[in-house]
Amino acid sequence: RNCAIDGGVEASMEGSRDKGLSLWHCLRGARATRDDDDSRAESPTLRKRLSAHLLHPVRGLLILLAVLALLLPASLRSLDLKSSIAVNLLLPRSSPSLESYELLGRRFGPGTLSPYRIVFDGRDAPSGEGEDGTEARGKEIDTEEAFEVMHRVVGEFVKCDAAIRNETADGNETAPHRTNARRHEAMAPFGAGRNNSGRDESSTSRRRLASRHTKGNASIDALSHSFPVPSPSWFDQPSYHDKSTVTHYSGISTAGGVSIPHSAFVAARLCRDLCEPDGHCPVEALHALTAVDDMVTSRDRLTTYVSVTLGYDPFTDEGIKWLEMARDRLDQMNARDELGGYTAVLDGGIGVEYDAVKSVYDAAPFMIGVTLGAVFLLTGAFFRSVMAPLRSVLGIGLTLSFVYGLLVLTYQDGALGWTKIPGLMPSPGGEICWIAPLMAFSVVVGLGLDYDVFLSTRVLEFRLRGRSDESSAIEGLDETARIITAAGLIMAVAFGGLTMSGSPCLEQWAFLLTAAVLVDTFVVRTVVVPILLGWCGRYSWWPRKLPPVVGDGRGRN
Repeated sequence: RNCAIDGGVEASMEGSRDKGLSLWHCLRGARATRDDDDSRAESPTLRKRLSAHLLHPVRGLLILLAVLALLLPASLRSLDLKSSIAVNLLLPRSSPSLESYELLGRRFGPGTLSPYRIVFDGRDAPSGEGEDGTEARGKEIDTEEAFEVMHRVVGEFVKCDAAIRNETADGNETAPHRTNARRHEAMAPFGAGRNNSGRDESSTSRRRLASRHTKGNASIDALSHSFPVPSPSWFDQPSYHDKSTVTHYSGISTAGGVSIPHSAFVAARLCRDLCEPDGHCPVEALHALTAVDDMVTSRDRLTTYVSVTLGYDPFTDEGIKWLEMARDRLDQMNARDELGGYTAVLDGGIGVEYDAVKSVYDAAPFMIGVTLGAVFLLTGAFFRSVMAPLRSVLGIGLTLSFVYGLLVLTYQDGALGWTKIPGLMPSPGGEICWIAPLMAFSVVVGLGLDYDVFLSTRVLEFRLRGRSDESSAIEGLDETARIITAAGLIMAVAFGGLTMSGSPCLEQWAFLLTAAVLVDTFVVRTVVVPILLGWCGRYSWWPRKLPPVVGDGRGRN
């Protein structure tokens, strides 16, 4: 019909050409064009031949099993991902700040970089009946009862440290007999002891000191003889250190791992009062104790704290385990009212960072569910199908699990350490920066969904034109192969540049994105998705209603 119309118009315009001859030439050209199209259709490209193998039910199944056999071992390693909040993972390897941080840790111990504080608060402790008949609140923190509470809490923390270090020969986590024996030995020079009735033997000495509370050198001499407190060098003697305690505690009740009796604290306060107006006690140990008291105790005498310096890095597994155990012990003691109305909390250290990261990771499953749920709903609404978004979510999940497992193999196990490439070497401590997996998740989901929409839209377009399901998948893969491959390579080059940044956190994040793009481009969209399309067949777009197949299903009538 088109040839007849074109031939008639052309003949009427020229006036000299025979109308039938023009129609014959037009039909001959149309037939030649059709023959060329048929020859191209009967000679498929290499991509189409490979796609046909993927869509075959048996061959496609074997190929999928082979792909899963390669991906699943690495994917299972993603379950062993160990995140860390260590500072050295966030800083560039050659940065001066990291060098200073490591130098301080080597010289003064890693625990000094993030010390803790055990805060003891007596503001809410009942202190008897008030003048108006109501219960009064507020107990001073420098009383004998408060010292017993502080000793009890520090003792529980010592047990936590002993349990982590496994220093007891019999495997018992507390070793109370050895610990208590050394503690009593250490407290002996302060005049501390217990008689059979359980009363503090130093109370008599404190009453004797109180009667001598007068000015003058005679009173100072009497004080020094009544309390034979050694010089500060006494604390450095190994015989007085609790060997099962590698964590140092410093405050008005503890010094250098040794519990200070309340009698020594009273002696230090009396010595300072006797030495007015300068308040400098000639007994150095007592003077040091009053100086610590001025720094750590509030002016209303209701609150004080004990500094805690761990003997190991607080950011390691040991440090985090100690933090969790110490918090549990404090919660138990507060719940059982073992602190005499006082309140004890653990502050400082890595507590803030640990709580923030823990909250983020606790919310991660919900965030992952919401993200994948939104992907499912939006993709399903766009394609008006259930199978299409399900296929997308499965492909994205396979990509995520594999690249996270590859991250563990590379930076925790050192699988690529033989390359000697700095960006692929195992991280310090064999840990993953906590923020890298979280930041990469949403980006990987977005890229994977983007490529899936490219492919699925083209396949659906051919199917709506009347092609068969197999022909639509083959033509869709052939049409989108170039654009998806080019986009994947561009993104891999862009992200891969960050693996040379020198910052472990950025390197791990870039490694995740680069590996995800390459796997999604050359494995998931090229192999896995076509196989799923072949399996689903006419149900690939269920429950969407599709037009019937036209002609031979390959676009020819």
